[in-house]
Amino acid sequence: MAKPESSRKSQKGAAGKLPDRPSLDPRRNYSRQEAILVCGISKSALARALSSRELGCYRIRRRVIISGRHLLIWMRRREQKAKGGAER
Repeated sequence: MAKPESSRKSQKGAAGKLPDRPSLDPRRNYSRQEAILVCGISKSALARALSSRELGCYRIRRRVIISGRHLLIWMRRREQKAKGGAER
């Protein structure tokens, strides 16, 4: 008896690789979910960065809009912190 195939499609492409992340455009605005996908970070990491004000954003009532420019600045700072902590 053949095993039925799953209704969920595999995320891996034909070459067996995961799909590439979308590129980060500094002139574009992102929602929280889009920022998570573009940066490749977890939901909690984004929430921590927003609540500690490490990552700049625009808040309109309950909406949170994160500019690509803010994301780039924040990611560069994270890289510098990681490099600085590894050298010690």
